[in-house]
Amino acid sequence: MKYLTNTEGVFVYLPILVSLVVSLFALAVRLPVANLLLRVGLGELRKKKPERYKTVKAAAKRPLSLFVSAVLIYAFYSLGNTVTISILPEDELPKVLVFLYGQTIYRILSTIVLISAFWLLYNVVGISMAALLSVSESKGRKIDANASSYIASGLKVLVAVFGAYFVLTKWGVDVSGLIAGLGIGGLAMALAAKDTASNLFSSISIMLDKPFEIGDTIIIGGIKGKVVSLGLRSSRLEAPDGSIITYPNSSLASAIITDTSKKQSSKIEMSLSVAFSTSTEKLSEFMDEIRRIIREDEDTTDTEPIVYFNSFTASAMQLSIVYEVYPEFEREIRARQNINTKVIEAAEKMEIKLV
Repeated sequence: MKYLTNTEGVFVYLPILVSLVVSLFALAVRLPVANLLLRVGLGELRKKKPERYKTVKAAAKRPLSLFVSAVLIYAFYSLGNTVTISILPEDELPKVLVFLYGQTIYRILSTIVLISAFWLLYNVVGISMAALLSVSESKGRKIDANASSYIASGLKVLVAVFGAYFVLTKWGVDVSGLIAGLGIGGLAMALAAKDTASNLFSSISIMLDKPFEIGDTIIIGGIKGKVVSLGLRSSRLEAPDGSIITYPNSSLASAIITDTSKKQSSKIEMSLSVAFSTSTEKLSEFMDEIRRIIREDEDTTDTEPIVYFNSFTASAMQLSIVYEVYPEFEREIRARQNINTKVIEAAEKMEIKLV
């Protein structure tokens, strides 16, 4: 056969030799090339936020280097195949070249490209969620770390599943039967976990819509409490008495919610019953003392408190008290306790009977 002569033989094998040299070169320079691509592509991040740049670089460098080298090897391998076929018909190629340019080698190289691409995407998902959490916190938007971790894990699983699907498809594996089986099982699981799925999507809706955030004081269904956690299935509120109330996220997503943390102050209204034996002079002094107590409390606003003789009841004179406090949950509770305690002490000191 003519192609086995030295001159023609060298020429026929030249494309595969060039591909081999390029492959070795790509493997040798893959890390420097990956570093250069990250340095150029993330230049702004490197200047403004060097710590985050280091995190991104550490997570992306290895899969990116593998991806770059795999793409270069695959490209020159395909080019070498094209050049070789143009020199000799495929049925006249040496057995070595038939093997090297066969489907098995093609599948191996394309599989490496796919794995490196999905590996890079897998790492990028984790970095993106961490960056989203950091940016949200810097802007005062609190996202539950556990919930964001669960979402990142879910996205990573999704990336891994798609990666496995494409790799299996590349090797000619029929995944339709597997998908059908998973579909039937998934349908049964979906029916069994309908409420869980509803709560999951509701939690995502709450995080995106942000009707409230962790630390806010909200009122839902007549119950007031501070949001202490936002999970994938449920959220928890701390009631004024310290008890923890758990709400399914599906209930929160469809409920009417009042976020009292968004207002500048909270109004507190209360009433006192004073015995008829109290003189009008003492009653007036007592109301002045209540106003002074409210004004001097560090958790009340500068709004002038309202204290007045409201009405009579069957057994006492009714005083109404209205004042404003700062909207933070802890400050409201502290103001109520301090003011109520001092009002009782003032009544005892002035010998005024509360009924």
